Amino acid sequence: MDFSLFELLTVFVAIFFGALVQGTIGFGLAIVAAPILYLVTPELVPGSIILMAMLVGGLTAKRNLHAVELSDLKSAIMGRIPGSLLGAALLTVASQRTMGLFMGGSVLFAVMASLSPYKVQANGKTLFSAGLVSGIMGTASSIGGPPMALVMQNQSSERIRANLSAYFVASAVISLSILTYSGQFGWVQLKYGLMFVPCVLAGNLVARKLVPHVNQAMIRKALLLLCSVAGISAIISAI
Repeated sequence: MDFSLFELLTVFVAIFFGALVQGTIGFGLAIVAAPILYLVTPELVPGSIILMAMLVGGLTAKRNLHAVELSDLKSAIMGRIPGSLLGAALLTVASQRTMGLFMGGSVLFAVMASLSPYKVQANGKTLFSAGLVSGIMGTASSIGGPPMALVMQNQSSERIRANLSAYFVASAVISLSILTYSGQFGWVQLKYGLMFVPCVLAGNLVARKLVPHVNQAMIRKALLLLCSVAGISAIISAI
């Protein structure tokens, strides 16, 4: 697999900004980087993206470990396991168009619901459901953040970053295990995922400088914007 210099620089920049966004608000690497990486080399999506998201998630979770709520993570991960299995199965039977329309439509519906006066509370049932949908989306496309972000959007900024990041570490392990077993993650995806680690570390370093200047209202707006971008992108790609 060969990259031109322009392609390599494009991927490096996309991953840097993706890691910067995720390190700042808790998710976003896949939304920023996956579409670009898919255009350059589809073989690296979703595996390599999930690997890099796991790394930046681990770094962010470590910084906010005191704010991690284990009860929230337990419910979300319980939903992620069957969701990941279903996502891997859908990769083998559903067309890209069908998956794109389904995922994009689901995310945009959730964004519209978030703008209503009724606020979804992060509890066992909603987190399990978000984890289930996140598992399907994350394993099938590497973009599994929107469902969890939408459910957690009304928490404190520190708790959003902590819980989303810890969740992504656990969910990445689940998804990569399933993708490896199904033959969709191997040496090539691992090699290139590791090659892009310096971009992830650089983005995360800049994110650490920005975090003190980002409040809850800013994070909620960023979450809704990124989720909308993810949903619209998925639908456009499918069409």
